[in-house]
Amino acid sequence: MASLCRAQDGCRGGQNRQRPRGSRCRPIRVMPGRLLMVGGELVETHPLVAHQSLIIFYDKDMDNDKAWDLLRVSKRKVVPGPIVLGGTLPPALTRRISEVLSSNGRCWKSTCLLVCREAPDREKGPYPAVNEYSKSARGALVPSHDPHTHTLTVVMSAQAALGRSIVRVVILASCWLPVEHILCAGTVVGDWITCSVATDTCSGSGFVCCIGPGDAGTGKTTCRWGGSGTDCVVTKAPTTTPVHYGGHYNLGNTGSTMTIMTKRPYAVYEPYMSAFLATYPDNTVVSFVQQSTDAEIQSDTASYTSVQRGPDVLQWYSGGSGSNKLIANGNFRNLDAMFKKYNLYEQLAPSMLKGGQDANGHPYIVPTDAYHWAMYYRPSVWRRYNVRPPKTWADWMAACDTFLAAGITPIYLGNYEGWPAISNFDYFDMRIRGPVAHMALLDGQQPWTSPDVYDVFMEWRRILDKYTRYQDIVNGWSTPDPVFLGTAAMAFCGDFVRWGAPAGFNMSDFDFFQFPIFDPGLAVGENAPGDGLVISATSQNPALAEAWLAYLVSTNVSIARVKAGDIRIPSNVNAFSSISDPLTLKGANMLRNADYITGVGDREVLADFKAVYTPELVKFLTYNYTGDAIRAMLQRLETARVQVYLHQAAPPDITASSSTTTTTPTDLISTKPVWVNLTTVTGGTKIYFTLDGSEPSDAAELYQGPILIAQSGRITLKAVTVGDALMIRSSKVSQQTFVLNLDPPPTFLGISVGVAGFSIALAIIGIVYALVLMALVQRYSREPILKAAAPRFLQIMLVGAIIALTCGVWMALDVSVGVPYSLSSTSCMVNIWAISIGWALMFGALFAKTYRVSSLFQAFEANNLTVKAVSDETLFRIVGLMTSLELLILVAWTVINPLTLASVDLGNAVSRHQCVSSGGSSVWAFATVSIVAKFAVLIAGIALCIQTRNVHDAFNESKKIAFSIYNIATFGTGAFVISFLINEQDVALAVRAVGLFLSVVITITGVVLTKIYIIFYDKEMNNDKAWDLLSVSKRKAKGATTTSALPLTSGINRVTPATPVVPSALASGSTTAGLR
Repeated sequence: MASLCRAQDGCRGGQNRQRPRGSRCRPIRVMPGRLLMVGGELVETHPLVAHQSLIIFYDKDMDNDKAWDLLRVSKRKVVPGPIVLGGTLPPALTRRISEVLSSNGRCWKSTCLLVCREAPDREKGPYPAVNEYSKSARGALVPSHDPHTHTLTVVMSAQAALGRSIVRVVILASCWLPVEHILCAGTVVGDWITCSVATDTCSGSGFVCCIGPGDAGTGKTTCRWGGSGTDCVVTKAPTTTPVHYGGHYNLGNTGSTMTIMTKRPYAVYEPYMSAFLATYPDNTVVSFVQQSTDAEIQSDTASYTSVQRGPDVLQWYSGGSGSNKLIANGNFRNLDAMFKKYNLYEQLAPSMLKGGQDANGHPYIVPTDAYHWAMYYRPSVWRRYNVRPPKTWADWMAACDTFLAAGITPIYLGNYEGWPAISNFDYFDMRIRGPVAHMALLDGQQPWTSPDVYDVFMEWRRILDKYTRYQDIVNGWSTPDPVFLGTAAMAFCGDFVRWGAPAGFNMSDFDFFQFPIFDPGLAVGENAPGDGLVISATSQNPALAEAWLAYLVSTNVSIARVKAGDIRIPSNVNAFSSISDPLTLKGANMLRNADYITGVGDREVLADFKAVYTPELVKFLTYNYTGDAIRAMLQRLETARVQVYLHQAAPPDITASSSTTTTTPTDLISTKPVWVNLTTVTGGTKIYFTLDGSEPSDAAELYQGPILIAQSGRITLKAVTVGDALMIRSSKVSQQTFVLNLDPPPTFLGISVGVAGFSIALAIIGIVYALVLMALVQRYSREPILKAAAPRFLQIMLVGAIIALTCGVWMALDVSVGVPYSLSSTSCMVNIWAISIGWALMFGALFAKTYRVSSLFQAFEANNLTVKAVSDETLFRIVGLMTSLELLILVAWTVINPLTLASVDLGNAVSRHQCVSSGGSSVWAFATVSIVAKFAVLIAGIALCIQTRNVHDAFNESKKIAFSIYNIATFGTGAFVISFLINEQDVALAVRAVGLFLSVVITITGVVLTKIYIIFYDKEMNNDKAWDLLSVSKRKAKGATTTSALPLTSGINRVTPATPVVPSALASGSTTAGLR
């Protein structure tokens, strides 16, 4: 892509030439004091004050933190003008900028630009840093300025040129560069381009527009993008008139220029414009630009009147807070001299002028036309019930009561579209508080939380509840079909309602009356959404613009427009006589006699406030707000008012939670510690606070969660909302004084670090011991004694021992030793899981081994020499069943009613941390289920032990299991029960830790270590012959004597196990494995 540079940067003679590939144009310093030029250092810092705009240029070598600091300048100063970010923006920096600007919709909706000095690649798309913003920014720009010809070239990328955005780009760019021409090159999407005619390339006045790629038309002011070696080519403007392209009309030939931006199509103005131009020299050029929506009018007019070069005449409304702001900011031209020159004060309705005047009564808006709102009804229906149209509030209520008694809906209010209710509130407020107070409210000058505003909504609610149907409010359209049908007596509507009458309806049976008067002492205001036109304060041809507006609202033109059906009620009172429609004339006289004319509320308020205002009124209707709900709604509207109109964040809301608080007008008094929450409704902000009474700022402590105030005495908390968004100032300070009269701090029984370390140390010792035994079992698993003892079940038992021993660690994780509360609370359930799963694995393995012995020896005593072996798979299922039972209990416990850590008051100002049920029920509910399940399994194990009590020790684990049960009951269960009876936390933890250690370690020692001992020190017991049980069994089957064999049951005299006799079917299909 080509871009423009100064002569010393590779462009000869200061003319616009293509930049050589790989070269760079240096930033051009123009108009010091208006532009921030940054080349790693800050050059200018004061354009904020001088020109109400923030313009920042970045160099690729600039430090990110310095760049960020530049943006934060506007945190302390409101920036009503454009914010232009230029230069090479690093991706990391753009992300930080995006976080701030994305929360500031106000800025991006109107006057903010994102400018990138790096040229986009035509194939790869725009510069990546800019592409991140393509949906919010007004376009990716590549500005280059030639100071000799005062021409600004703006290259648009296809992705960034979003329809009308190019006009904003062109107009706004000219506010910070001294340009006479602006060339728009690149791909332009849409046809909304503002152009005027120049006598030749790079000279003359006004704009020269390049409308995208393609050939230059011979009859159009266009340009084309010729290719990699061709500059943007601009053709001369045509001399014919009129010229139409892109939805725009240029009238005239060359010379002075006037640009008109209006929502009405050119065809509406064409006959009047032709007559107007006939009175002016042939070199007058008029360019028309058409808008289509109210949102565009509000946004575009505010934007274009804030720059140096923009349209001369722009569409606007008859008044409202938007008008007041733009008038106060100097966007509109003062038309007092024009009104006097063309005698408009005598021609235009005074009530239509009041919305567009300043404090001195000087007009800034020329109203052109309006339509009225009123209460519409069918006279035939009212005559049937002998009711006359009311004039006062009392008469209105009496009429409503009459229709209500007759079974007819008194008032129809259809609000399905969401906007009719807005004008309904306008009338309630104007009638009850007066039009002056109402306009001040919509202008952001009065608080919404005023008692008189609340009274208006309560009266509105009373009438809605009594005289309207909720189904109509929710589902009814603005067209009052029930009134046309005679099922509703009246409807509040705009005059447009007549065009929605059913086919064949007799319009002579349709009339309206003025919205009733509540207080005769108040001025009378009427809603008349009116169109108006303004002249930009920076108009290049104000005399021509004034002449055109005076001509457009003159008596003769107004009469012609009324007769043509172009307007309903003209602003020129002399044209009222030309109104032939009776209802329109009646409405015109009603407006003429009104003290004030206002627009519908959503046009009167600023766009950002409208985003809150309209939904709140809709919710008031559909959710039947009353009482406290209305107060809450008004508080939300007040918060929005402060932010939008005062550019200030909402102050933090301070809420305190305590069960023993009382309040006075200034203090909150409590005998318990107080938790305080700080909240704000302003997005993109942070809250800072102090507790010493000092004024908070962003240097104070950042609010990150609830604040605990637990100190006796008088403590003043102050908080402030600090706006990170560029256009939002910090809020007012909120404060609350707390007077705490706390009881003496209770004695807290915690765990000392030493005892916690002791518990963890015992657990680690036990775990290491179990790991050593696991290694030895694995190492000597082929030894006869271990093969007979089923090594896999020994390993399962040791794994269970390790899991159970971890409880020594979890028990020590208490908040009193510095462990985070969340971790300490989590350990409550982890403890239960560890001890339960560990027990299931340890006892399950022993139980399964005993079950095998019992099965085999019961079969042998019954002389069943063909009994099948009890396989390892069967025993694994036994262990799995016991573990699954524990898991089922644990999952249900954890999901339904888990244990959490809580402080328990033990009385006498003593408390301690304890695991309690989080669901509110007793902690023993699931604990009982778990204990009963374990007890049932223990009973079954004892029964097996009894059955095998006479089997010789060489073949039986029952005595070891019995000893293990005794050991667990004594050291394990006994220690845990005793610990719960001890209030001293250190002693209780020590008892539990020792009990856990002894019960687990003694069990694995008796079962596992004894076998390891035999391997090393009892060779006679650990040999293949002693455990070749199958061969001995065969000898037994052939009739061999058993006098020398090891007896199967224990007798008084112990015989060495030389030739033991057992059943032939042994576990695992082995002659030695699986018996013990």
